[in-house]
Amino acid sequence: MKGRCSFTTSSPPYLSVLGIASLIICALLISISSALAQVVGASTSKSSTTDAARKSFYESASGNHWVFWYTGTQIEYASSANGTTWTSRGTLAYNTPNFSVAFKSIGGTPYVFLVAEANTYDVIIRRGSISGTTVTFDSEITVLDGSSVSDKYILPHVALDANDKVWTAALKDLGDVGERLLLTARRTTNAGSATLVFDSASAVGSPSVIVANVSMVPLSGATMLAVVSGVSGSNSIAYEFNGSTWSMVGSGGDYGKINFAEAGISSAVYSAAYDSSGNLYVAGDFGS
Repeated sequence: MKGRCSFTTSSPPYLSVLGIASLIICALLISISSALAQVVGASTSKSSTTDAARKSFYESASGNHWVFWYTGTQIEYASSANGTTWTSRGTLAYNTPNFSVAFKSIGGTPYVFLVAEANTYDVIIRRGSISGTTVTFDSEITVLDGSSVSDKYILPHVALDANDKVWTAALKDLGDVGERLLLTARRTTNAGSATLVFDSASAVGSPSVIVANVSMVPLSGATMLAVVSGVSGSNSIAYEFNGSTWSMVGSGGDYGKINFAEAGISSAVYSAAYDSSGNLYVAGDFGS
């Protein structure tokens, strides 16, 4: 992308205060316009999906931006110190656009956590420690272990709670039945421990064809929020983990709608966040 600015000065030419200011503004505009669209990598298929899974983060210790994407055959990741020049740093052999990453620095070590569909029916997690522009990944751990087309886990999401415990969430696809059941798994040790060990998966809600994807949102302490979106025209739902059990936020049964001032959210939740004042922010496909 190229930018160009032009202006005139009086004759004989000289730079007035206005002229200098114009040059500065011009340079800033060109810099901004150049940064708006940057090619990070190439893909022969959709590089991501429209689910709520995060694919990028900023690691402040080394001052690098990181982004992960699907190339059409595997997951590739790249880093950039300025958001303009990107360098590929490696690949992971998972042939799926359905994956999620989370980042957190724990005990002085920056970690990235990646969950992805794998082995046809499963969801796996990989933890990577970051040093500069190098990510060293641990061996994969199967978090949700499927066995057939009627016992298959899809569309995973990963997040860390305030106590540095790793959460994963995915939908259980029941195959020909056409229903999906939201499942969650929580790790029992600190995210920086030598080995990640998860609790047993817990079922949340009831099987339904309206469940499209899930976004995990950390609250305070051990509490966690799962925002679940429906397919086109269906309601969105929120479930809260209070440290021991899950329950739906609000009323209306398993499929109660999250109430928003403008409209309900249908079809997809793209991102969700929670602030220190207890406000939930949701970005998605808003419908009537």
